[in-house]
Amino acid sequence: MTDGFRTFVVVNPRSAGGTTGGMWPRIEQCLKASLGEFGHAFTDRQGGGTELAAKALADGYEMVVAVGGDGTLNEVVNGFFDANGKPVSAGAVVGTIARGTGKDFIRTAQIPRDLEGAASALAGTNTRSWDVGRVTIARKDGPPAMQYFVNESDFGIGAEIARRVNASSKRLGGFLSFLWATIEALFVYRSKRVRLSADGVDLGERLIKSVVVAVGQYGGGGMMLAPPAVPDDGMLDLVIMPDMGPLQAINNIVRLYDGSLLSHPQIEHRRCRVVEAEADEEVRLGVDGESTHCLPVRFDILPRAIRVKVP
Repeated sequence: MTDGFRTFVVVNPRSAGGTTGGMWPRIEQCLKASLGEFGHAFTDRQGGGTELAAKALADGYEMVVAVGGDGTLNEVVNGFFDANGKPVSAGAVVGTIARGTGKDFIRTAQIPRDLEGAASALAGTNTRSWDVGRVTIARKDGPPAMQYFVNESDFGIGAEIARRVNASSKRLGGFLSFLWATIEALFVYRSKRVRLSADGVDLGERLIKSVVVAVGQYGGGGMMLAPPAVPDDGMLDLVIMPDMGPLQAINNIVRLYDGSLLSHPQIEHRRCRVVEAEADEEVRLGVDGESTHCLPVRFDILPRAIRVKVP
């Protein structure tokens, strides 16, 4: 075991189809081999990971590790910021053992997928600075809500795909669950009209299939939605996918996986620091694989706002 950070582990026992709770003794053993002693707690409801992470940092822990899916990691990251958007603990480190369906964050961060490798990656003090995306969501019944993300946010069909995957049994695994949900959604989802701006430049009204705002490169269980994204460059990658018929979209679906998405002549890519979007109809928003809000929305970037534990 290598000297490292004082660590607290947030465990989502319902992740990986409910198997993480049963696997906890094995996970705990692997973590002890890498970290020595650590604190831990189980989430008991949606959003519980945020409260646990915030308390751990307030109690002086230096690293908080999310054991669960990309949604659990998102909850933990949101616990790193207070109600005013300020860091709870400067220099705090986030780590993860991916136990979810998508496992998209770890692809960009190059964290091992297997339990033993992911646990070993938590040892020592090697970290990487990481940008954090901030979503400001308008609410009719109060002040705007803020949410943070370290991978990607999207609106349009992406949020519908996430909803379908989260409502499924996920027995097909990450890749097939997302692929099947994508094909289903392409035949039933109706493209939306949205008004967009980037860094104050009016991009006009667009009929879109999906818009991705990314810090990391991957989403949707291995889809390379923003191939050029660099997670510590202080920029958001904006990818606009226009209206396409289902057959045209399916004929190009391989581009989502082989890194050639942006070479399609209809796909638009920009790098920016602020993105704003609004619509006259309901357009659902997804944040790190979870879909809970709708437009209008504002995105901005917090450059190198956290540190991520990497091998």
